[in-house]
Amino acid sequence: MNVHFDDFMVYHGKTNVVSADSYYPFGGQFGNYERTASIPQRFGFNGNEWMPELNLYDFNARTYDPWIPRFL
Repeated sequence: MNVHFDDFMVYHGKTNVVSADSYYPFGGQFGNYERTASIPQRFGFNGNEWMPELNLYDFNARTYDPWIPRFL
């Protein structure tokens, strides 16, 4: 089997991406990207607010811990 990369092109340009978040199935974050001059985004998993002082998500009437997947 021969492999040829004659039509291989690499494009490097500026994008409008300000931040990107990756989540485990129950909401824990990993591999996050954020530009240095951007405003921190507090809303993440399912559009709910992340409370960094408690390390919990605010689900209106309840709080959610993504690392033990339980509502508190």
